[in-house]
Amino acid sequence: MDYNWLQIDAHIVNMMSAYTDKDKLYSDLRKKFNWNDSQVAAATDPLLKRYKWYDRVANGQITEKATKKVKKVVDSVNVIVYKRV
Repeated sequence: MDYNWLQIDAHIVNMMSAYTDKDKLYSDLRKKFNWNDSQVAAATDPLLKRYKWYDRVANGQITEKATKKVKKVVDSVNVIVYKRV
């Protein structure tokens, strides 16, 4: 899928609120957009500074969000129902 820079920035800002580890954030952005290290740094570093991500992580305002596991259940009429575990 092709993204424009506004969509990319919105996606990065959204991901910033879920990560406390910069390396993990960079690695997931590399996978998501198929970028190299310099592309990730060029796109992400200005946003980290603009939104004061370093300060927010240091003050504990951003914490790793636990992922909710979803269990796939097939009921008696073969309808797939997703339930949170």
